[in-house]
Amino acid sequence: MKYYYKLPALSETGKRLRKFNSQAILALRRADAYAKRMGAVAYHSSNDAFAGGVAFLIFEKEPNPAVFRVATKIDDELCYEPNVKLDSGVVVVKKNELPKDDPDCLYDRSKLLSWADVRDRYSLATWAQTANITDADKMTEDALREEITKRMKDRNFISYLRISDMPAPDLVQSRQLRKDSRVHLRAVRPSVKVASRAVTAERQRMALPIMSISSLLDILTGGNTTVAAECGTTPIFFEWQRNWYIGVDVPCDDNKDMQLIESSAFTFMLNTKKQTLAREAADFDEYCKEEKAERERLIAEKKEIDRLKGK
Repeated sequence: MKYYYKLPALSETGKRLRKFNSQAILALRRADAYAKRMGAVAYHSSNDAFAGGVAFLIFEKEPNPAVFRVATKIDDELCYEPNVKLDSGVVVVKKNELPKDDPDCLYDRSKLLSWADVRDRYSLATWAQTANITDADKMTEDALREEITKRMKDRNFISYLRISDMPAPDLVQSRQLRKDSRVHLRAVRPSVKVASRAVTAERQRMALPIMSISSLLDILTGGNTTVAAECGTTPIFFEWQRNWYIGVDVPCDDNKDMQLIESSAFTFMLNTKKQTLAREAADFDEYCKEEKAERERLIAEKKEIDRLKGK
């Protein structure tokens, strides 16, 4: 069953939906730009993505296997992903003894992070292990949080990027230091440098913003996660004349800003918007044609005047 709602644009929920919509448009543009930059002709986002994010890329021709690998097949099309796996995180460091990069891990030594910067990145159990709290399972959640904060609040942290699952070893030319100067091929383990294009592709992919369907449902249902979990399809919405019009699979009774309407009212407003925008687009095209014709007339008139003056 589909439920249809009218939502005043200036209501609290209306403002949140407008912000979500603006961020979704930007996320979609970022994803489109990433796919184009990678040379892909299309892409798939994750299942929970309303807009933005790139899960798999589709290429017209087979891409460089050192940079992209086949991840899956959707609708008989091969879907690719960067040929590398990246895991990001933070590590405790001493202020004057920062770790150096190694072939599989890059550290961001440009910025020291405080406890306030990193405490929400991991669970209490993970932080308890990092802080060497051996009896964490016997402590209450509040007591454990207090003890972790006590031990970690004055520590310094830096972020890292761990690289794994890189391409198979490449064959590179190695010249033996002999009189015959024979050239031999030897297998070398791919380093960060060898896999740099794959790493760059994956880092850029991971940085793409994603606006999720679950966050949209959180706005519409007033935070009712039980109701939101029952939604089977992506909600649809549009703004027209200072109101949002929304179609969703689940009732949004907990959100007092939402006004239930008939499906016919929703369809009428949608068609009205489409017709109005189409008419405005046609009027604009006509205006552009008239402006172009006027410019061409003025140019031709000037040329004729110049000709008569003998220029």
